[in-house]
Amino acid sequence: MNKRTRLFSIAAATALIAAVIWFTATGTTAYLYALHLESKWSRAEPKTKVDMEKYLHFYSLREIQPKDSMWGNGYELRDGERMMQYCILWNKNCPLDVVYDKDEAIRAIYTSYE
Repeated sequence: MNKRTRLFSIAAATALIAAVIWFTATGTTAYLYALHLESKWSRAEPKTKVDMEKYLHFYSLREIQPKDSMWGNGYELRDGERMMQYCILWNKNCPLDVVYDKDEAIRAIYTSYE
């Protein structure tokens, strides 16, 4: 490998690493990953929590009140229902909020990254 090719390879690798760092820092990676996962679970039309979680990888999960949901803030929880927030890649800028009933059936889905 000559010197010119080696310098080009180093520059290309550096640019790739910088791009990955920039996309991750700006939340673009999480957004694109959330869209990728949505394309999978929306086609499957999940009916339960187990069905939904088959398609969710690298997420954190917490229970929230509807007032804390970006798009589901007008939802009124009924008896036995709870709203769970999945933060894809632990990024709070593109959460997926799902309402489950007492039997773990999905009642509503809100994607805040649309």
